[in-house]
Amino acid sequence: MYSGYPEDKAPHFQGVGMMLNTASARSLMEWNAVSSRVITARFFAKPRKIFIVQCYTPTNDTEEQERRSFTNSYKRF
Repeated sequence: MYSGYPEDKAPHFQGVGMMLNTASARSLMEWNAVSSRVITARFFAKPRKIFIVQCYTPTNDTEEQERRSFTNSYKRF
């Protein structure tokens, strides 16, 4: 699963993904590409279902405006 920019713009750049083994792939209920930096997934598990949020946050090399934008956009998580 991959959450990033469309292939024609910047394939697999500033994206986040999850690699699943066969058992995990079978238990996957749904996944959502929230943005190029955030992906969520729900899995069947015992005794409860699991919800995972995977993020690729801006690093210190990123421009200040982009870091602030990311922080302000995802405060609800």
